[in-house]
Amino acid sequence: MAFAVAAFISSDVLLRLGLPWLPEFITQLGLFILLGGSGLLILSGLVLLGKRVGVSISEYFSAPQTQLRKLWFTQNQQLNLSQRFRLQQLKLYLNYETQRRRLLNADNQRQLRALAKTINKQLRPLKKRVPKTTYQQWRHELSVGLQQQDSLALLTLQQKIATWTPT
Repeated sequence: MAFAVAAFISSDVLLRLGLPWLPEFITQLGLFILLGGSGLLILSGLVLLGKRVGVSISEYFSAPQTQLRKLWFTQNQQLNLSQRFRLQQLKLYLNYETQRRRLLNADNQRQLRALAKTINKQLRPLKKRVPKTTYQQWRHELSVGLQQQDSLALLTLQQKIATWTPT
C-alpha cells in the first residue's frame, strides 16, 4: 500500500517534469500494486477465516468436546427427570389434598345433618311443655346453625335443650 502511494506521488512529480509516457506507466504500476495489496489482504482474511472455521469444526468434533456435550446432555436429562418427578409428586399431593378436603366437607355435612336431626327429635316432645317463644327461639337457632354450618352453635343448643327445666 505504501508503495502504491509512493508510485502515485512519483508519477505526479514526473508529470510536472513533462515526461510523457513514464508518469502513465508509474500510475498503472501504482494501481496494480494497490489492487494486488487489496486482493492479498482479502485473500489473507479469507484464509484466516477458513483456518478458524476449520479449527472450530475440528474442536467441535474432538473427543473431549464430544464427551463434554454428552455429559451436559445427561445432566440435562437428569434435571428434567427430577423436575418431572417433583411435579408429579406435587400433582399427586394436591389431588390427595383435594380429595381429603372433599371427603372431610362431606363428612362434616353428614355430621351436621345428623346432629340437627337429633336436636329436632329432642325438640318435638318438648313443643307443648316449653314456652312458645323459647321453642321458636330454639327452632330459629337450629335453622341458623344448620344454615351456617356451625357445629359449635348446634352443640350449645343441644346442651340448652338437655339442661332445660320448666320454671
